[in-house]
Amino acid sequence: LSKNLITQADFDQLTINLRLDATSVKEAMTIEWVAESGFIENLLAIADEYRVARCLLPLRVCILGPPAVGKTTLAKYLCDKYKVHHIHMRGVIEQNLDELRRSIARIGTEGLSDEDEAEALLDRDKMDSLEEGKQENGGRYAEDDVIEFFKKTLNSAACRNQGFILEGFPKTMEQAQKLFGPDEEEEEESSSSYNAEITPETI
Repeated sequence: LSKNLITQADFDQLTINLRLDATSVKEAMTIEWVAESGFIENLLAIADEYRVARCLLPLRVCILGPPAVGKTTLAKYLCDKYKVHHIHMRGVIEQNLDELRRSIARIGTEGLSDEDEAEALLDRDKMDSLEEGKQENGGRYAEDDVIEFFKKTLNSAACRNQGFILEGFPKTMEQAQKLFGPDEEEEEESSSSYNAEITPETI
């Protein structure tokens, strides 16, 4: 009220313990709406605002170096100290493959919706594609598939909200550009050359 953001009458209506028709609130009150579509639709923006207001900014670190120099030891120490997530090649691949296997296991189960069934079938096709690429690549998963695994993990709510220690990846500039660069939709909306939500602040 001191900043004249809303009138006293509007404030009284918002604090009164009565059910109000949403259209009345939207049209009658002279309020500048920030999340007009509701809490659920704006959950990510609200979470970001809360983290900034409470100074709960996530720690994002990338540890690189040649073999046997102590990357894993340092990563585990930092994760224990700051309570963030340890992201490394083997863990990311196993986690994503386990999620695909759990999704595929739902195929044919009773009570599964058509939408979930279609998603499970797509995951089965994706798993087949991954295995084919692995055979063609000498027992290693294709680079683009690995980068997609890392992207999915770094974009998870846990990593975005709490932070992460990324160990041993990416190894090249090209991999870094693919991993941290903006997606096509984000690139159209923003002029930034990287995804600020997952790009490490310290290397």
